[in-house]
Amino acid sequence: MIWYRPMLRSNRSLIAVFLTFLAAGCGSLMDQLEDPAVNAFCKAPADQRGSFIGRVQGYPLEVVVDSAFSESERLEIRNALQQWNLISLGISRQDVFRIRYDDARKLRAIDPTDCSLEFGDEDTFFIVREDNSTHWEKTLHLGSNIPGATFRCKQFGRAIRQIVYLYPKLIQARQLGSVALHEFGHSLGLDHSCQMDSDRADYRGCQSLPSDHDYRRAVMYPVIMTGPKGSYEIKEDPVANDKLRAACVIDPV
Repeated sequence: MIWYRPMLRSNRSLIAVFLTFLAAGCGSLMDQLEDPAVNAFCKAPADQRGSFIGRVQGYPLEVVVDSAFSESERLEIRNALQQWNLISLGISRQDVFRIRYDDARKLRAIDPTDCSLEFGDEDTFFIVREDNSTHWEKTLHLGSNIPGATFRCKQFGRAIRQIVYLYPKLIQARQLGSVALHEFGHSLGLDHSCQMDSDRADYRGCQSLPSDHDYRRAVMYPVIMTGPKGSYEIKEDPVANDKLRAACVIDPV
C-alpha cells in the first residue's frame, strides 16, 4: 500500500494530491515462479527497472465504466483510455483497452483488497465512481488527498483482478482525465515514474529529481497539483518516459 501525506503550498494556493495503487497477493507463491514484470524488449533506464507492478494476461482489456459517471466525466475517461491505445498501436498494432458502460453500484461498497470477491477478472476491470466518503476512508483507507486508486490482485506476478476507483469531488472537474490517465497506467502494470521513498539503484526517488526532469513531467508521477480554477495541474499527454516504460509491459508484434 502506498500512502503519502498531503503537501500544502499556500503561496500558490495549490495542494498536492497523490495518485496510488494498492496490491494484494493471491495464494502462497514462490518468487522464482513469478513472471517477469517487464518483457524482453524493455529499454527502461536502470533507475526505473524497479518501477513495474506486474503485467496483465493479455490485450485488449475490457474496461467497464460505471454508468454513474456524468457524460463529461465519461468523455475525460474515454480520452484517457485513448491515449494509452495510441501508444499501444505504435508498439503492438492493437488497442490495450476497449470500453463499455454498466451499473457498478454493488462495487461501491466492497473491500477490493479481498481477492476472493468477484469484481472482474484477468480480461475485464471496472472503473467505479466513488461518492461516499465513508467507503473511501473506512473501507478503502484512502484520504482526501488521494482522488484515484487502483487495486490489483496478482498471481505468479501477473494481475488476475483489478479495479479502479475515482473520486471526482476531490479534484477540479478538468483534472479527472489526468487522474484517470495515471490510474490506467497502473492498470497496464506501470508503477510511479519515481518513488517518494529514498533512492534505490533500480528505482529513483522523487525527492532528488530536478523540477524539469522527465520523470516529474510524466503522467505516472505520483503527485498532481490541485487548487482554485486556473491554477491546477493538467496532465493529458503521456511524455517520452511514459511511452518508453509502456513498451516494457506491452509486447510488440
